[in-house]
Amino acid sequence: MKRSRIVRASLEEIKNKRRIAHERKDYFLKYFKKLQEKYSRKEISYSSYVETIHKNFDGKTLNEWIEYYENYIKECDRLIQQQK
Repeated sequence: MKRSRIVRASLEEIKNKRRIAHERKDYFLKYFKKLQEKYSRKEISYSSYVETIHKNFDGKTLNEWIEYYENYIKECDRLIQQQK
C-alpha cells in the first residue's frame, strides 16, 4: 500500500514536470515564431534575426532550448510508460 502511494506521487511529479517542460518549449516556439514574423514583415533586419536566434539565453540558443525541452518531454513520456 505504501509503495503504491510513492509510485503514484512519483508519477504525478513526472507528469507535472512534463507539463512545465511543454509550457517552456511552447514559450520558446512562440518567441521564435514572433521573431520570424517580424523578419518577414521587415520589422527587423536579417542580421538582427540571426543574432537573436544564436543569442544565448541562460547558456543555450533558442534552438537548443527547444531541442532540450523536446528531449526532456520524451524522457518524461518514457518514465511515465515505465511506471504504468
